[in-house]
Amino acid sequence: MQTVKSHVLKDSTTTIICPACNRAKRTSVATFKREKHTLKVRCSCKTVFKVQLDYRNHYRKSVSLSGIYETLYQYNQSKGAMHITDISPGGLRYNVIGVNRLQTGFVLALDFQLDDKQHSPIKKQAMVRSVNSNVIGCEFFDQENFNKALAFYLRR
Repeated sequence: MQTVKSHVLKDSTTTIICPACNRAKRTSVATFKREKHTLKVRCSCKTVFKVQLDYRNHYRKSVSLSGIYETLYQYNQSKGAMHITDISPGGLRYNVIGVNRLQTGFVLALDFQLDDKQHSPIKKQAMVRSVNSNVIGCEFFDQENFNKALAFYLRR
């Protein structure tokens, strides 16, 4: 059975799109109240599939980008290569190779290029929000001053 993700908006509605016929239906999911749920859905074309509700504040785009991270303000300075796996207006998730000394709360300088036509350079500061072995989740600091190239990139 196929599973599709559906982003839940602030008004507790989501648009469910059938993977077989691409029929879209907007529906309220207010009864689930920010709980992580997977729903079993039957489309009018008789296709049965699962819908995973996504309550994130921002849409995440899966990517494959390379860059460099460097810790700021920490006693143990750390710098290395990163492989970005997803990005949103609010932050990103990346993998590091080998042993890292990163911890939740560390402040990072991130430097990478988008894979758009202009190969737009992006330099952001972020705080480490999660560390799971070699997978690091970060939240951007200056979300109000959003980079135009990154905003356009995330729209595609």
